[in-house]
Amino acid sequence: MLLKQTGEDFNMTVSATCADGTITPNFQMDDITLSVNDIAPALSNPVSLGISTIDISDADNGSHDESTQSISEVGVFSITAAPNNLYFTETISPATSASIGRFTPDYYQLGDINNGELSGGNPFVYTGQMQTTTSSLGQISYLTAPEFTITAKSEDGNTTLNYTGDFIKLLATSISRDTPTQDASQLGKDATNKVDLNATLNNPIFAEYSPGVLKYQYNSSDHFVYTRNANSLIAPFTSDIELLINSVTDSDNIQATDLDSDTSNGILTLQPLGLEIRFGRWIMENSYGPEISDIRIPMSIQYWNASYFVINNEDSFTSFNATDANITDNQLSPATTPNIVGSGLFTSGETSELTVESPGADVRGSITIEQNVPSWLKYDWSVIDESYDENPSANATFGLYRGNDRIIYRQEVFD
Repeated sequence: MLLKQTGEDFNMTVSATCADGTITPNFQMDDITLSVNDIAPALSNPVSLGISTIDISDADNGSHDESTQSISEVGVFSITAAPNNLYFTETISPATSASIGRFTPDYYQLGDINNGELSGGNPFVYTGQMQTTTSSLGQISYLTAPEFTITAKSEDGNTTLNYTGDFIKLLATSISRDTPTQDASQLGKDATNKVDLNATLNNPIFAEYSPGVLKYQYNSSDHFVYTRNANSLIAPFTSDIELLINSVTDSDNIQATDLDSDTSNGILTLQPLGLEIRFGRWIMENSYGPEISDIRIPMSIQYWNASYFVINNEDSFTSFNATDANITDNQLSPATTPNIVGSGLFTSGETSELTVESPGADVRGSITIEQNVPSWLKYDWSVIDESYDENPSANATFGLYRGNDRIIYRQEVFD
């Protein structure tokens, strides 16, 4: 089988023969027309030969060799030679070759590039934030999935329309790509290393888009999450996730051309529009009151602004529930276990709706409440190893009278 690229030279011989198939060395004729015939795929797309006429001269000895013949399309073809002149008043019938090919594209060209856009479901995403429904997947996904086309080209730059069906030798596995492990530009707290990133890339959507053109689209179920560690304790930043295509090479070793002259960045780098990333934490405040009253536990969601933690006024989506609270230290006397109630959403990053119900008259002392919170809102409260894996906690103390909130005291002045 002759395997050639479109436009690539190959050898062709046209011979004048006797009825028994022997070559007639004395035969000469000018202006013999060559035409190409579709064998497969038979789509009637325009196909041209590099050499469309030949002459058999005296020096050919009845057999003309043409070393620079070429075919412009993908597929399998035959070539017909048809004399345009009589040979001593005799008409010579046209002759058709056996099947020639398969012919492949000369190269692939990437185009119609859509970098896509990232989404976290809210105006920002916390460092380390995972999906609440599927805890193994990062919260960051695509609002618009990145995609591009791959066009099969002939040597002269035309799209090979016959590159379709069984003649497509490019598979999704033919495209080599990187899975990002770091943000492309954002340095971490150490001002040296970029912040780490985990990506879950699923099988792409890859299919024929139009004759000669394939479309490659990243899977809408891809997910990303920034690693929550000591180096990611930085001010809010806009994500810069690069999706690198290293190469496109089909089973015939036909490759896509690089879109720039930089060989270190593969042949294409897609950069989905980013979103804001914040390093957050969940904090609880101590509270107190008389044992005959309920005690509210103030809580807030904060983020690091490069100098200190501030309340995240844009968080009105994080939820809390008393069922996630545990009493880890019971020092009430007489001993009892108060009930904790309250659930809902934070409002502008704050809530006071988590409530410890009154333990009853003459029950005094304190309890420590630990709230089980999402991993991306835990913190290194013990300040030991910067692991950021500890739940927030607060003390509720019963038996301390805080006065009447309705009384305003007037300052006394003594001479």
